[in-house]
Amino acid sequence: MSSDNQDRVARETLDPVGSNAIAAFSHVPVATTVRLAHKQMRLEDLVSLQRGDVVTFDSSVTAPVELVAAGRVIATGELVSVDDRMGIRILQVAPAEQPDEASGT
Repeated sequence: MSSDNQDRVARETLDPVGSNAIAAFSHVPVATTVRLAHKQMRLEDLVSLQRGDVVTFDSSVTAPVELVAAGRVIATGELVSVDDRMGIRILQVAPAEQPDEASGT
């Protein structure tokens, strides 16, 4: 096997999807959500909410938040203010799922 072929095989082994495949889709917009907290509420409480009501959560205001894309947590971070707008300082990036992990097999 030539050195070029060995390099190609090594790259494909380390990155089976390939950087070229990722680059081909890099322009596709992906909706992201910031998950701040979670709470279960009774339907009765939900339908009785009115303007000015405050819903409290068990999470601290400084607790890490989750950045979610396609229903999957891709990172955790902390809320920051950037020119009077909300931002997230990434603290940890979730490991990439392997195809067999995503299917649960």
